[in-house]
Amino acid sequence: MVVLITPWSLESIYVWMEIGIAWYKGIRIVVLLLGVSAIEFQQKAKVPVILKRKSLLRLNDAQRYFKQLRSRIAKLSEVQNG
Repeated sequence: MVVLITPWSLESIYVWMEIGIAWYKGIRIVVLLLGVSAIEFQQKAKVPVILKRKSLLRLNDAQRYFKQLRSRIAKLSEVQNG
């Protein structure tokens, strides 16, 4: 699950409900930041510790993350297909 964290989404109960459901179901959570620095996000009292420990990406770095993800998927596919 990719979560876009903005100053507004930090205040949305719906965003936090979706994050909670994803965490409960064991779904990997990727946090993208827009208008919020990693330090600001981690200093918020209501942000769960599980999210504070995650790698946080700025939205501008998302393309690099998705490129790395495609590479990991391709390697995994090669291993599985032998």
